[in-house]
Amino acid sequence: MGGGSSRTITLEEERDGAITISENVLKLMIQSSQVQDEHGNMTDFSQQDEQHTHSDRVWQERLRQIEDHWSERLRKAEEKNANLAQITSEQFNQAADKVEAKFMKDKYVCICENLQQAVLDCYQANPKQVLKCSDEVKAFNACVQQTQNSILTGKGMPLSS
Repeated sequence: MGGGSSRTITLEEERDGAITISENVLKLMIQSSQVQDEHGNMTDFSQQDEQHTHSDRVWQERLRQIEDHWSERLRKAEEKNANLAQITSEQFNQAADKVEAKFMKDKYVCICENLQQAVLDCYQANPKQVLKCSDEVKAFNACVQQTQNSILTGKGMPLSS
């Protein structure tokens, strides 16, 4: 039948699923990629593969451009958000300072301070026998009650400015 030669090609599959072929087999595959269609026109599949590869490169470049665009927009949005957060924080602090200056300018006088200190001293002197401090606690409570009553009746403690 002619001078056809038969060849045996062995393909080996690697552990990772890749197939190893020799350089000669690759050359044969490239040569056989040219096929004649039913009209007698030669079709070169290797050129189609190159066009496909070019198309893939174009898509990959376009995807990279889109990713760069959105990354930049995200960076700008994060920067804008950080600036707004800083401005909002500054405005909040200014408003808090104004409210504090307007409503917190009066300071209250400590009431029954000497009796309060006597109770604390007694508790420290008798940490395990707090009932020994009942007289001091009663005197402190009476002082607080008397101050509350005088404030409610309008004769109360003056506020210091």
